[in-house]
Order: sequence, then C-alpha cells, then structure tokens
Amino acid sequence: MRRSATILALVFSAAVLSSCDGLGFGPGFGSAARLSIVYLSPDGPLVDLCVGDEELFTDVGYEDATEYREVDTGALPVRVVPAGAGCGAIGAVSGDVDFPSGTDTTIVVLDFHDDLKLLVLDDDNSTPPEGTARIRFVHASPDTTVVDLTLSDGTLVFDDFAFTEAAEYLEVDAGTYDFDVRNAAGTTLFLPVDGVMLEDGGVYTFYLIGLLAGAPDLDVIITQDNF
Repeated sequence: MRRSATILALVFSAAVLSSCDGLGFGPGFGSAARLSIVYLSPDGPLVDLCVGDEELFTDVGYEDATEYREVDTGALPVRVVPAGAGCGAIGAVSGDVDFPSGTDTTIVVLDFHDDLKLLVLDDDNSTPPEGTARIRFVHASPDTTVVDLTLSDGTLVFDDFAFTEAAEYLEVDAGTYDFDVRNAAGTTLFLPVDGVMLEDGGVYTFYLIGLLAGAPDLDVIITQDNF
C-alpha cells in the first residue's frame, strides 16, 4: 500500500541548447491536468522544470514547493534542468509522465546532485470526510535509513519507509499532533515534529528532508496540497 509513486532517474549535463518561454498557467481544477514540483536535493543547484519544450517552473530551489499549474493531458516528456540552461539541455530528459484529465501530480526532485531522481506522486486533493484530514509521508533524505513516522507516544502512523518511498494517504481526525521520526525498530529518535495542526478538510504531505549526518540538517516539511 505504500507506493503511490514512480521514480525516474535524471542526470544533468553541462551542455546547453535553446531556451524556452514560460507557460504562464494558473492553478485551478477542471478537465485539464495540474502539476507541482517539490525540490529536495540537499546539494543541487536552482532548477527549471520543463514539460515538453515549455518552462513550467523556473528558479526552483531547495525546500521550494510550488503551486499547481495546468498542463496538457496525456503522456508528456518532463525535464528538470539547471536554472537558465534551457529545456533542450543535453542529458536532462527524465522521461514521459502521464497526466490524465482532471488529475493532480507532484514531481519531487531528490537525492544528491550527482544522482538526481524524480519521484512522481499521484495526488488526491478531494475533500476528506468531515472532521478529518488526509496525510501521506515521503522519505526524501538520501543518507537516512528506513524510518517510521509515529505519534510521540509511539503509535505507528507510517512504518518502514526507505529513501524514495512514498506512502498512500491516511485519513486521520483533524487536530494538533506531536509526531516523531524514528528508526524502523523504534529505538532511536531521529527527529521530533511537534505541534502539527491538521485542519478539517486539509490534505497534507510530510517530507523527510536533509541529512542525518551533515548539512542541511534532517527536517520535516509539511505542505498543504488542496489549496
């Protein structure tokens, strides 16, 4: 049940071809598809994301999580390139991503710069049942072992997630929670995540980011996705 994502390998090249014009789409639901990007490479440069030959997002940096923008439906080539390199930068093609009509997709850029990967997430931004919120967890810390996300009292929320793995959604009661990121055995506390407010009807993604040993520090960022 954990894997609601596709991983695509990506290699940057210093060679640069032509540049592209921005699309200028705005967010919104409808028959079109929507795409956002979350950039979590701890040592990567600023990047642009291209869909086909068009720059959809530009100058995206570490910890940035963009709003959604509309894209054409169907299987489209997606590239992540160094900022300003142009959509035709050699070696930056990541592959085709399917964008069904009426769906939301998030592309997560993760791992170290020399071995960048894209994690393609299928987003469910429909409104959760009254009194609940919808959450999921993404392990995006390249040097951190398999982890659990628990409540502070040790109750398991998401268990046994390795780097690049993404959980399916879980519906929980709305409210304020204290979470812990622990090793899979539950014996080591890697990171407390206290005072997390999950609003009634909210849809959230928890991203484990940074490095367990090194900089930037291990952290969790939480995005509300149904805005």
